[in-house]
Amino acid sequence: MDRDGFVKIVDFGLSKNRFGYDDRTKTKCGTKTYMAPEIYMNIEYGMAVDWWALGIAIYAMLMYELPFDNEDPFELAESILYDELELPEHLSEDVCELINEVSCPQHISNQECALLGYYT
Repeated sequence: MDRDGFVKIVDFGLSKNRFGYDDRTKTKCGTKTYMAPEIYMNIEYGMAVDWWALGIAIYAMLMYELPFDNEDPFELAESILYDELELPEHLSEDVCELINEVSCPQHISNQECALLGYYT
């Protein structure tokens, strides 16, 4: 977490130096089970894909499994692109809202995520 309360998840072998909130990239790299749909779609993406990874990490920590997990890389990509993230009924409404909000980077910016109040 940085000094402004922003969570940073990074595979240090893959991090970009001086990558700002408005910067975009098309690099296709990362741990496949945590990669956002935009990366699989090979479209430009920004830091919002990190929020997707955070949502997947939170899910994995709570459920002891990944929401999208398949040995076949093509089936994994298809699942991430087209399957809905299913949240068990026993999770609290707040946790479900948090995971849903951060797991849709194409619809929400980093600044909007911060305004939700979960990250400070």
